[in-house]
Amino acid sequence: LPTADSVVALDADTGREVWRYRFTAGAPSRRGVSYWEGTATIGPRIFVSSGTRLLAIDAGSGSLARTFGTDGAIDLGVPYNSVPLVYRNVVVVGANTPQGAVGGIGNPRAYDTRTGGKVWEFNAVAQPGEPG
Repeated sequence: LPTADSVVALDADTGREVWRYRFTAGAPSRRGVSYWEGTATIGPRIFVSSGTRLLAIDAGSGSLARTFGTDGAIDLGVPYNSVPLVYRNVVVVGANTPQGAVGGIGNPRAYDTRTGGKVWEFNAVAQPGEPG
């Protein structure tokens, strides 16, 4: 779960802290985290947003999953403060349109949970020449 400056894993039976990933820059979104169960060769991961970054934390050790993006994080380019959605091997972040902004500054997009590579993105607000 997220705290003011960390993401922590707790033992469900005892409430004892298992590990803590402390943020050195920024803070985790306190809206929540997402869990990905991993594969036969990659362990489970916790996904959390922090400012303009999406981070992957190794669910077993509490350290960044260095094979995701650049050393465990990808830069979304815009702030995203909600819980990422995990579906199979894809992590999805929604659009971010601050109050008063014209059009969307952050489109919905999906990333590969294993590598951090972008899988897809679409314009939440139609751009010139697009339907809508």
